[in-house]
Amino acid sequence: MNKIFNIRTLIIFIIEMIMTVVYLFIKGFDTIVNYCNAFFVSGFAIMCIGGLSWLSNVGTFDIFGYSWKTLKSSFSKNVKRDYNSMYEYSESKRTKRDGEKYNFLPYIVVGGVAFIVAIIIRLFIWNKNMHIENAFFSKNNKKGIFTKRFHFEKTCIFAMLSV
Repeated sequence: MNKIFNIRTLIIFIIEMIMTVVYLFIKGFDTIVNYCNAFFVSGFAIMCIGGLSWLSNVGTFDIFGYSWKTLKSSFSKNVKRDYNSMYEYSESKRTKRDGEKYNFLPYIVVGGVAFIVAIIIRLFIWNKNMHIENAFFSKNNKKGIFTKRFHFEKTCIFAMLSV
């Protein structure tokens, strides 16, 4: 539990909140849909970083590191290679990674919380009386525009929840 909630998690949370606010500055603070989209986009980005961190942690990208080191040493004169094979390189990296086994969890936790917030906001929009929401959160109060927007968002919620 201590490995998940530490200073790294706080920094990731602050970055996620900055991403959310930047999205809201770009799209506007006027509709509640923008809040849902902001949390969804920032949560997705953070979870993608966590996924890449996990892939790196299990050794998926070791081949690229080994290739880069081999390429650098092939252009240098009289340089002794640290590793004779990919297996030796991978084993040395594995011993380094054993201490950082769960470094991807803070990304998944923070991104997951943002996803949950986005889903709660989306369910709030879906269940709320749409005319009342339109009066309070939208600049355009025309019924025709709002009705089209509601039908579009109703289809988007099923796409978002099926992910």
